[in-house]
This record gives sequence, structure tokens and C-alpha cells, in this order.
Amino acid sequence: MKKLLILFLYLFVNVAFATGIGNVATAPCDNDTLSKYTGTANVEINWEPNTIGLKWFNGDQQIAGQTSCVYDGTITVPPQPTKPGYTFNGWKVMSAVPEGYTELKYLEATTRTQYIDTGIVPVLNYSIEVKAKKQQSQSLFGSSNIYNLTGSAGDTSQYFYLGSSTRQQLPVDLIDNSVSHIWGFDAQGGKIYCDNLVVNVTVGNTAPTEHLYLFCRSKMGDMDCGNHQIYYVKLWDASNQLIFHGIPARRNSDGVLGMYDSISGNFFTNAGTGTFTAGPVAN
Repeated sequence: MKKLLILFLYLFVNVAFATGIGNVATAPCDNDTLSKYTGTANVEINWEPNTIGLKWFNGDQQIAGQTSCVYDGTITVPPQPTKPGYTFNGWKVMSAVPEGYTELKYLEATTRTQYIDTGIVPVLNYSIEVKAKKQQSQSLFGSSNIYNLTGSAGDTSQYFYLGSSTRQQLPVDLIDNSVSHIWGFDAQGGKIYCDNLVVNVTVGNTAPTEHLYLFCRSKMGDMDCGNHQIYYVKLWDASNQLIFHGIPARRNSDGVLGMYDSISGNFFTNAGTGTFTAGPVAN
């Protein structure tokens, strides 16, 4: 008889993956060149290793062990447990979603009519990060028709709206939209970013009144929904507390696709029309 002991790995992204900006060989890196896109914004490159949080479980019982490591570093593995009548069969990575769901690499909207309603009304100084592959210029996320906390990104429109009258833009010619990127708005740091491309901004002063939507900026009128692939969504409140962590998933009981929020334990399905397309099952 064999019993599997489980290693739970949880990825915390500190800054950005060190993958460069798209697939370009060269890129301008001066404010004169970027000013036509960003006004007086400054651009900076931050390199910092990603930190991985670790939890170790013997069945359902958490045991002592190393609690974090730096990407590409080393891990001190706890002593191999023993139990009469059982053979230790190695450590296993747990799924980020609970039993009854299948974790997917991404969730894809294909007809510009699908979107997720998170039920959260974001306030000023909320921050958001979305890993996504942009298929067109429409929004990845948004809240109501004043566009606060809205992230649009595409060939010609990569704006982050930071209030009803303020918008900032990333330099679009530096971003390769044929691959996925980490898009984010860091309200506490006053920055928007795409991977390692960072633009300093001033946060707007008009709070949204509607829920935060994914794949769209609003549910009212022209929703500006896009055909995108979203790999995860993280939302932090004004105290930098993670309050939403959306993970693409399939509900096994009926095959319905959506975003599983690991914070609340709620499963958010399509609030629009049509159906989402499932990405590959996560390893």
C-alpha cells in the first residue's frame, strides 16, 4: 500500500518575469522617444527573483519545512516520513483548485461576449495584476463606465485608466502581443507595467461604482469585451491585502468553465453570452 505525501507550491510574483519585452532585439529606452506614448512618464526596468512560498503536507496534516525559496535556488526537503505498512512515494504538487474542479492553464473568450463579474467594487488604491495573452485591443478588465482600474492592451491601445479623467499608456511598439504578458496596475507604487516595462503614474481621484469585470471594462452599453486568454487575476485592496485570486478552472460536475477564486472559494462563471474556451489542463 502506498500513500502520497504532498508538497504544495504557491507562486508569488514580486516584480516581473525576466523574459524581456516581447521578442524585440532592440528597443528605445529614453523619455524623448517614449514621450509620444506616455507624456512625462518615466520608464524603468526592475529585475528581481520570483519568490515561491512552500507548504508541506503529510496527507491533510501540515508538517514543518522550508517556507519559501527564490526561483532557480535550492530547497531543503523535510526528512522522508515513515509509517508502518506504507512506502513513501515522493512529494507531489497540489492543484491550486479544490476537489471537484480541474485547473486550466488559461480561460479564453472567443466571441467578445463572454465576461466574468467578480462581484467586487474596487476603490481607489486597489491594485491588480493579470497574466494574459491579448488577442486585440479591447480591455482585459474594468469597472463601470468611468474606466477606473481598466486595462486595455493591443496593437494601438494599451491604456490603464486611473480615474475618470486620467489615463496612462504603455509604449505599444515595445510589446509583442503574440505571447502572454504580466499586465499590472500598482496603485501603492504609482506604476503600471507590462512584464519589465514600467511607467510611473499618478492615481486618479474618482472611484468606480460598478463591479470589477474580467475580459471587459463594463457590462453597460458597449462592453468593450475582447478575445483574450487569461491565465490568472490577482486583486489587492488599499492595504495591499490579496482579496481575489482568480484561477481558470472547469467544474467537473457539469463541465462549466470559469474563474475559481482561491480567496473566497467562489467559482465565477460566464456572465455574458456564448461560452468560454478551455485552455490545456494545468500540469
